[in-house]
Amino acid sequence: MAAQLPLELVIKILEEEYLLTLTGASPIHDTLDTLAACALVCRSWTPIARRLLYLRIYVLSEHTRTSLFRALETRPCLGNNIRALEVHISS
Repeated sequence: MAAQLPLELVIKILEEEYLLTLTGASPIHDTLDTLAACALVCRSWTPIARRLLYLRIYVLSEHTRTSLFRALETRPCLGNNIRALEVHISS
């Protein structure tokens, strides 16, 4: 049987991974890929990873906007996690 990490430790690890992007120590796309993968690994990790994935949203393209709207349409509760929204408009 595999050993389980305490949930508090998993939360701390995921939060630290997210904080690395805020300091510039880790590229944002690597962290987002990591958090998305963690959301799929274990049901108890999903809410933690989703909270961090939706904490700060960057809309950089039409595709990103469409994906965000689709996600919020299917799971409106994800919007409760958004604390910052940055939109870049190109002409």
